[in-house]
Amino acid sequence: MAQPQEGAAAAEQSARGVWLVLLAALLWSFSGVLIRMLHMDIWSIQLWRSITTFVVFVPILYFVHGPNPWKAVKAVGWIDILCAALGSVAMFSFVSAVALTTVADVLVVYATLPFLAALFGWLISREKVSGRTLTASLFALTGVLIMVSGAAGKGRLLGDMLSLSMTITFGLQLVILRKYQGRSIVVINMMSIVANVVVCLCFAPLSVPGATDLVVVTALGALTIGLGMMLFNLGARLIPSAKASLIGLIEVVLGPLWVWLLFAENPGSYAMVGGVLVLAAVAWQIAGEISHKKGMA
Repeated sequence: MAQPQEGAAAAEQSARGVWLVLLAALLWSFSGVLIRMLHMDIWSIQLWRSITTFVVFVPILYFVHGPNPWKAVKAVGWIDILCAALGSVAMFSFVSAVALTTVADVLVVYATLPFLAALFGWLISREKVSGRTLTASLFALTGVLIMVSGAAGKGRLLGDMLSLSMTITFGLQLVILRKYQGRSIVVINMMSIVANVVVCLCFAPLSVPGATDLVVVTALGALTIGLGMMLFNLGARLIPSAKASLIGLIEVVLGPLWVWLLFAENPGSYAMVGGVLVLAAVAWQIAGEISHKKGMA
């Protein structure tokens, strides 16, 4: 008699996880729009985005680790410092990339994350890589090469390279955290943010942004990073990682759409063709993971 109730509880939990991850992806998809709305130099955007994100992460730290979070802070080791450094580079690369290339280019390169993570997993932890993943990776690489070949002639190559830097460093961070489990994601992210603040203070103008820019950059740090990350972490615990990754593709599709609608930002035909190849490869890979898990159930 308890089985139907258990099944209903599992279904409810799965639905909650889907909605949480969906909301996180929707929040993340507005990052490009918010950056486009700012009238600030890159260093100032980095600085104030980091400051507002840090403020949001303070209550998250207490939420995750309870009334005495300093125990988690004191437990920091060299793995945490390495992951924080990788996260700092990823955060800086993202904002700089959006400022130097189209949002579509940034998110299409970011969509190759599952394949880079698979490569790093094999190199670092000797995790097995399936034939399906290798095939999908080749298609995704082809898509990125097509996109970059178009960007080189339009002055967007540096932005695309920073997008790749963001994806590589984030992929390395994910694999290292998977190998050395039990680390505090919140503490690592806060260390990354503090590192960004310290670096940006050396280069950013020491002036408070105007009221409009301050509101926008606060939304960028508090909503798309702080709240978005918390929602994703909560939701990803309730559903399979393959399903969470598939839902996360919404950011890759909607991000360029919002910028196109509001700013008429056209990424060009090369980015369109390359983006279709990358998204198709990612969707095919994740669909295979989901069907494999269903077959094992």
